[in-house]
Amino acid sequence: MTTVILHPDPSACRALESELPGLTTQHALEQHDLPQVLIRWGSEEDSELDSRVSVVLNKAGALRNVPQARDVWAKSLVPVGYPRAMWYRRYRYYLFNLQPVRVVRREIGQGATVEVSVHGSKEVRDGAALATRALHALRLDFGVVEAGVDSRGQLKILGVDPAPKVISRLAKACAEQIRQRVREAELRQTLPIFQKANPHYLDKVVSVGADPEFMLRDCRTRRLVMASRFFPREGAVGCDARFVRGVVSGYPLAEIRPAPSYSSLQLVENIRMVMRRALRLAPYANIEWRAGSMPFEQFPVGGHIHFKGVQLSGQLLRALDNYLAVPLLLIEEPTSARRRREKYGYLGDFRLKPHGGFEYRTPASWLVSPEVSRAALCLAKVIASEYHVLTRDAFLRPEAQHAFVSANREYFIPHFAALRSDLAATETFGLYEHGMKVLEEMILN
Repeated sequence: MTTVILHPDPSACRALESELPGLTTQHALEQHDLPQVLIRWGSEEDSELDSRVSVVLNKAGALRNVPQARDVWAKSLVPVGYPRAMWYRRYRYYLFNLQPVRVVRREIGQGATVEVSVHGSKEVRDGAALATRALHALRLDFGVVEAGVDSRGQLKILGVDPAPKVISRLAKACAEQIRQRVREAELRQTLPIFQKANPHYLDKVVSVGADPEFMLRDCRTRRLVMASRFFPREGAVGCDARFVRGVVSGYPLAEIRPAPSYSSLQLVENIRMVMRRALRLAPYANIEWRAGSMPFEQFPVGGHIHFKGVQLSGQLLRALDNYLAVPLLLIEEPTSARRRREKYGYLGDFRLKPHGGFEYRTPASWLVSPEVSRAALCLAKVIASEYHVLTRDAFLRPEAQHAFVSANREYFIPHFAALRSDLAATETFGLYEHGMKVLEEMILN
């Protein structure tokens, strides 16, 4: 598989070429000889070719967002600071494929920088998550994000460089991420061959899991009931780690943790079985289960969806943002959705999992009915299986990001038909079309 770096000065990438012998650096692309993987290292040349290349890292449209980065971050609620202000510590996060590959820190009053572990202190980890969020908001796949820590210990984003200087240390740090991304692209290129031989092949590539949250309410008093009153911390049904102290202390959020499955329809049945178990633990007619965006004041809840068998990438997260988060936004209650997104549920929110996969954390809890749960999980399965052909990205426009955090349904309604058409053109759609039908009906009605 051919991989090309597009760079204004090809000689500047010699360190990467030495780490990756199959990679070449060019100033411009030949129209008749397109690569399978294109890495734009600050170059916007031949931007119209992005739609014809299978995998493009740092698309030209995303690079054009960089000059207006502060406006994009403001619209997507990313905390931003001014580089010339006084910062007690500054971090430079070198990210590739949205993964931190190198972190350097500089303390106030010290000119020299020191390299620190990506998995070091909580401050470093929190800064890495914020830097990843800032990079994704620009729809970039790699770059250097600078963050500062102020006198109150708050982290803010100071700037971004989508084309850092390619020194030997950076080349070594990025090389493995590039190899992984190329391997994933190679796999996606071969999928149609296997799919032709076996129409159900794609259905066995990606497994889907979930841990949707919900809360309990006494229907007589309409007051919150602590989930820890009935459920243990661990197990198929348990409590989220968030502890609340008050007149009644405990863990307010409950979670359903079903066994994952290659089939979203089977996953829904696994959820049903766990819910029956939960009902045996809380067999009271006055106890209501509440889901959605924010069942109670100050308590946003999530519908996290887990994926295994597919590599995390900016391309996959962008597909999930557009083809999953947008349709689910269109059936959310706007007021509670807006309030949840002040702190949770931002675009591209993910967390790596010990099993080797990751969870997508943007959606609110879809555990509101069997039909909505089935539709959300079927949609997630189709997207994860077919993301390489789902290339539409409304969020290249900053106003779309603002519309998302403000739960502006009217903004996205005109986009739904095109999103649905893209999904319907995929091989996997037919396997789960019936399960997703209710979502389309709810949106249109």
